Amino acid sequence: MGKALAPLKDEGVLIVGSGATTHNLKMLCNTTSMQPWAQEFDSWLKEALIDGRYEDVSNYKEKAPHATIAHPWPDHFYPLHVAMGAGGANSKAQLIDHRWETVDRRPHDGVRRSDQGEDDGEGGWWLHQLTARENLKKTPSGRRMIARMMSMQFRASSDDIFDLRSLWCFQRHHSNPNPTTDFDRRRISDRKLFYDIDMLRYQAFVLIIVPLFLIPTNAIRSLPETPSRIELHGSNNVEYIEAPEYRNGAQCGVSVIHVAMTLDFSYLRGSVAAVHSILKHTSCPENLYFHFIASGSKSPKPEDLTRIIKTIFPSLGFAVYSFDDSLVKHLISNSIREALDDPLNYARTYLADILDPSVTRVIYLDSDIIVVDDIQKLWSVSLSGSTAIGAPVYCHANFTKYFTERFWSDPGLSSVFAGKKPCYFNTGVMVMDLVKWREEDFRGRIEKWMEIQKEERIYELGSLPPFLLVFGGDVAGINHRWNQHGLGGNNRVHSCRSLHPGPISLLHWSGKGKPWARLDAGDPCPVDELWSPYDLYKHSKQQLR
Repeated sequence: MGKALAPLKDEGVLIVGSGATTHNLKMLCNTTSMQPWAQEFDSWLKEALIDGRYEDVSNYKEKAPHATIAHPWPDHFYPLHVAMGAGGANSKAQLIDHRWETVDRRPHDGVRRSDQGEDDGEGGWWLHQLTARENLKKTPSGRRMIARMMSMQFRASSDDIFDLRSLWCFQRHHSNPNPTTDFDRRRISDRKLFYDIDMLRYQAFVLIIVPLFLIPTNAIRSLPETPSRIELHGSNNVEYIEAPEYRNGAQCGVSVIHVAMTLDFSYLRGSVAAVHSILKHTSCPENLYFHFIASGSKSPKPEDLTRIIKTIFPSLGFAVYSFDDSLVKHLISNSIREALDDPLNYARTYLADILDPSVTRVIYLDSDIIVVDDIQKLWSVSLSGSTAIGAPVYCHANFTKYFTERFWSDPGLSSVFAGKKPCYFNTGVMVMDLVKWREEDFRGRIEKWMEIQKEERIYELGSLPPFLLVFGGDVAGINHRWNQHGLGGNNRVHSCRSLHPGPISLLHWSGKGKPWARLDAGDPCPVDELWSPYDLYKHSKQQLR
């Protein structure tokens, strides 16, 4: 597109790429200081442009630090590529202006604050001390203020830092997908006004582009009404319902809670229900950031899963990462159940490499869980000393059964547990210190045991035993309420299990039976009825009526 626009320069037309150096609103909206990952990405981009390393900028996902955090989706970064293409290979980048601005986030007012003072006089017009939207809408001047806020333009070079959080946070705090009062209906009406004004601005840009390319097109940014159901893979009877929007309570801080899960077609329904349950029960849902790991060799592809998740959870902060199966495929040995041999089951071993180094701690969760408590409690688990993971630990379980007689009869192997008191723990619910994981090369240690397994067959059960070998006896114990596990029954046959006595924060359908499969078959276990309220998947339109 940039190269197609380049001839306009000879006619005296200024081509402006209006975007953002960083555009992860989910992680930026809860902070009033420059984030290290944003600063590093911005510095890299500035140097790359000034040095003329345009090829690096084009391949920023591989070259730039923190690329996936700075831009979970590239739509706000691509205008820079258009400007580069229009400038040509021999063009020179010049830094015109460079600044960082922060915005306090408040439920009913949005006071703009800048590192340069309350009003630097250079950043254009800003709306100060926004009152509740219903008050703005009451008067013509208030409506003009909203319109002016939405239509303001930013003077910028290609590597300026923009802060659009004031606008985004304002919209998020004054929206309600299920209006029940006149107050809420006015909010919905106001939000539509914002969208209509925004559309007018972008449609004007499209009118310039259409004659140039002579192809039909829609607006660059379209904001249609959100569909109530989502078709997956073209099927008429496979649909997902958009999740409700959950917003922070009054006492939420600024810290981000990172949650990692795997995504694939077979378990997508479980993953969606798990995310839904987490959002519903936490007091600070907007502080959550999800990291989804998907196989790069399977369908749907990571980019398709990104679209699906974004449609089901429009306000969710997340990124989908492509997992290279070849990293681990050659290390996997056959286990007692074919599903356990999927390379994606081993992705948790590589989280410290997959996620950006700025992510220092993460909660890892399997896809066959639901959370019925505030996940902030799980996040607060202490990992002291050299302990790198926390998980519910079960010392009453027969630990020896997880390894073969060959293992226990060889002192060179079984001595790994010498001086320790190893206990069984389930890797489907873990709090992980990624800094320690990287420093101690736990990935390498796990892979070493997998190599031994290929040679000597020292265990039978998938991805769990290598974790037991590396971490057995050095796991921070988490209350058992955070893993009511085994609800899927035996690993070999279908069977129903009841809940263990005591309080429950997380239910886990580990084992062969999955609640969505048993519900579909019309043969659910009693505990499966606890999972169904979080299910956003429907079989037919008749069921949605």
